[in-house]
Amino acid sequence: MMLRDAILVCSALFSCTLLVARKEELFIQTHLVDDRISAILDEHSELLEALTQKTNRTPYQKHGVWQFDWLPNYYVKYNTKRLLMREVLAKCIKDYGLNLLHVPQKYLHHIKGRPYNLSNLNYVIVVEELTEDPAADTEPMSLEQVKQFITLIEKTGHCSTFAHNYLRLSDGRISFIDTDGTFNKANPIRGIIDLLNRDLSSYYSSKALLYIVDRIAAHLVLLHGQDLQTALNRIATMLEDQEKSLARKLSTLLKERRKAHKKTLKVLKVRKPNIKERP
Repeated sequence: MMLRDAILVCSALFSCTLLVARKEELFIQTHLVDDRISAILDEHSELLEALTQKTNRTPYQKHGVWQFDWLPNYYVKYNTKRLLMREVLAKCIKDYGLNLLHVPQKYLHHIKGRPYNLSNLNYVIVVEELTEDPAADTEPMSLEQVKQFITLIEKTGHCSTFAHNYLRLSDGRISFIDTDGTFNKANPIRGIIDLLNRDLSSYYSSKALLYIVDRIAAHLVLLHGQDLQTALNRIATMLEDQEKSLARKLSTLLKERRKAHKKTLKVLKVRKPNIKERP
């Protein structure tokens, strides 16, 4: 009986392994770059292998983005996570009808001579270059754009929301070009807070700015202890050279949110925001 049970367990594990391998193989095949681009990259496989090996040895695996004269209008990037998380963002955009958001298509290229399993040393990411519209970047971000932006943050946990991680396109869409950053779905407030790291006097419409602050307040009431204090200090630092009225608005909205949630949250001990006006 024990032998038969062991055989059944091994058989089940083998089947699961095959299923995972098949799933990975299918994912790779459906995301390969087209043959024309692949043929160009194959001519430089030794260079790509050297670059990926070097990046893999670099602390935090930074500096893995390249442009080459022999492949104009494209970026070649390290880290297959870029593609995996690109799919997460794209699904969210589709599922929630976020028509003002965009994420570029990204493709895999297998480095000739390397094994075929999905690995940062075996594949590079290829993405077509996008150009930001200077005129769009000077327009204040609208309330609807910000609502969709924050929906994406809250649904996916995408926290790398610094301005250099996305482009503003001529059709009004926001294109997320960096998809290998931090994702923290359990605590997305970091991504929302970082939206304040702009010139608040002109980057957002007044309604959009207040919506950001309100969503921060909504998340703050769910935090407690050191996490809350860290978040508040971070906001205070960002607002130090910005409009003081925004700090007052945050305090007001936080009090309103605390009152509204008091009946539904069993444990809620939120310290007073550590945000002070400068004399």
